[in-house]
Amino acid sequence: SDGSPNEALLFYEKSLLCDKSVENIDAWYGKAGAHRIAKQRSKAIECYNEVLRLDNNFAGALLDKAVCYGYMEKHADAIDHFVNFIDKFPKNKLIVKAWIYKACSENYLKKSEEALESCKKALDKATEYANKTIDKDERLTKDEIDKQNLWNLEFIFQEKGTALEELKQWVDAIECYKKLLKDNKEDIFPLKRIIRCLGELGRISEQKDYRSRLNKLEDDET
Repeated sequence: SDGSPNEALLFYEKSLLCDKSVENIDAWYGKAGAHRIAKQRSKAIECYNEVLRLDNNFAGALLDKAVCYGYMEKHADAIDHFVNFIDKFPKNKLIVKAWIYKACSENYLKKSEEALESCKKALDKATEYANKTIDKDERLTKDEIDKQNLWNLEFIFQEKGTALEELKQWVDAIECYKKLLKDNKEDIFPLKRIIRCLGELGRISEQKDYRSRLNKLEDDET
């Protein structure tokens, strides 16, 4: 077993051949996930539609379907689906991701003010959930929850920085990008953005340290 998307698809196909009942919603959802991992997003959406036909309250399927539209660069469709998710599942923990991905699609469409508002909503919700005690039936460990919360925050500040940069609010954008620095190869993106913003501000001498850090990371990659 190599765990490939094709192998997963075969497994779910067999499951669905054996049982087409409502109880096999998980097989449709698994099949959708396998298509998504294989970047077969149109097929994934078809499967998510089947999940939602069988269970209209399957929050994960609606969110994943919206994310697929984003990856297909159908950002207006993606935003519509994120809004639908937010309206329908206001207390679901996945709402943090819905707001973040909504901001991402808004940034692609250069709707920077809307993206900033979505980032604010995402941060409010992320903070709210981070401060809550772990539910007794929570399937994730505290370490996994902490990693998920960190991922959410980094994604929020990335999109917030992008929106602020588009609005030429260079100083605030720099502060967002600084929050993404980790002293590892993932710093390449925020370092490039910080250098660009400092250039726009005419703060050339401040760019030197960031350029040096960027050059070292890029040299390590070659």
